[in-house]
Amino acid sequence: MKYLSLLLVPLAMSAHAEMIYPKGTRATVTAEYSYQSAGETRETPSNPESVTWRAKRAITVTATLSALAPIGVPTMHKQEKQQKAQVEDMQKRSEQIQVQTAPLMDAAMAAFEKCGEDEACLEREAQKMSGAMEQSDVKGARENVTAITASAATMTTPRYQQWEPVSQAPSPYTIDEEKNVRSREPGCERNPKATCTTQETLKGAGTLAGASNQGSAMFEVDSKNGDIALALPFPNGILQGTFTRATDNPDLEAESSKKQIVFPDRSKEKSGSASQPLLVSIKDLRAASGTLTIPTTGEFQEKGTLTIKWRIMPL
Repeated sequence: MKYLSLLLVPLAMSAHAEMIYPKGTRATVTAEYSYQSAGETRETPSNPESVTWRAKRAITVTATLSALAPIGVPTMHKQEKQQKAQVEDMQKRSEQIQVQTAPLMDAAMAAFEKCGEDEACLEREAQKMSGAMEQSDVKGARENVTAITASAATMTTPRYQQWEPVSQAPSPYTIDEEKNVRSREPGCERNPKATCTTQETLKGAGTLAGASNQGSAMFEVDSKNGDIALALPFPNGILQGTFTRATDNPDLEAESSKKQIVFPDRSKEKSGSASQPLLVSIKDLRAASGTLTIPTTGEFQEKGTLTIKWRIMPL
């Protein structure tokens, strides 16, 4: 929409001036993802198996972002009712202006087509346009232009500042998991105490490559309400680990193999979790930080808690 160009404005003071930075300022957003799970299930008459487990996965993701010029309308924040009403009113008035000036515009186009660059011809045609002027609602169009200009003026305060992604650094990670199973299945009768024992581990450490593009992290500051809408940086790739199994269960085999882990796994996330932009109240961007705690469901190592600690650091 043409009037949106009116909304781009230079840097100015605001209610929370410490939250607005000059265009091009850099900042880092760091997210520390940590998953932990531990527990046990006991043997019962209907289930001859007892299991103990512990699991920990961790990865740190850091992205660099750059500040854009602050503007008067939100990109990541939801439009407020008043803002939405103003935009809708401006759109409606823009459409009205087109209708109100249509006869005059049609006459002007006809004059240009007839005269080309002949100034004398254009002057004669202009004198003949009184009929088109009478058909056009020039006064109504002027009133609408005045109203649009006034609405745009109320939306030009540099309230919102978006920070766009520049790069994402390599991400260090660790995996440390263990599961121990004691079973009294019929096949275990030949073992001592007629019990089979199985130990499985998954361990790994390394660094995922940085994002091939700028990454997915971004945030937007609302300097009037004193909050940010934040999309966290996310790991770029799959974690590598080594799976081992030692067992005397005749139905299982010892094993050592490579295994890939998707972490964090977004496929099971619900709306409002880590995959959704956060809305956080802050008073100073330099002190922006927080913690998310997301319970996860599943069996054994898949049942635990994902904790995300994040922070923003203007450079």
